[in-house]
Amino acid sequence: MSKNKEHQKEAKKLRKRLSKRKKLIIGAVVVVLIVAVGFTAWYFYQKNKSISIPTPTIMSMDTLNQTMSDAQALADNGDFSGAKAAYDIALTQTNDSFQKSMLLSSEATIYFNDSNYNQALVIALQAEAANENRTITDFIAQIYAAKGDKQKAIEYYQKTIKLVNDSNEPFDGTQHYQDMIDELNNGTTN
Repeated sequence: MSKNKEHQKEAKKLRKRLSKRKKLIIGAVVVVLIVAVGFTAWYFYQKNKSISIPTPTIMSMDTLNQTMSDAQALADNGDFSGAKAAYDIALTQTNDSFQKSMLLSSEATIYFNDSNYNQALVIALQAEAANENRTITDFIAQIYAAKGDKQKAIEYYQKTIKLVNDSNEPFDGTQHYQDMIDELNNGTTN
């Protein structure tokens, strides 16, 4: 029996040593994993830190309104190149699509009021590309009608109706746009 007890003691010591080794190995693996995760996190942090994310530049509404007012005054005095320059400068000071659309629409209006429909159309289409909305599509339809391009005017009035119907705006001017389409189809314009 003493041999059996000795054998059991030896087995118990062996299990303790194996258990200690096992714990040591598991501990080492955990430490290596923690270091690897930490290094990976640090690497991605450093990599993303060097990427600069542009922050949107937005003009104050006062600045935007003042720019449009100043440009309109220049155009009213016959200085179209000065008005265009004012709009061009303002367009470089914002990357907000709504503000770009407003500035471009106002610039297009100056050309439209001067009966320069081709230039008005070019700029109005840029405004639409910046921020499509019913106001700009309605204006583009008016430009096409003034140019005598009834089909494109009808297309844009239809687009305006769709934008009104798809929006949550409390505006219901679809009958007006439909009347404009009917007038264009009947060959009469106001």
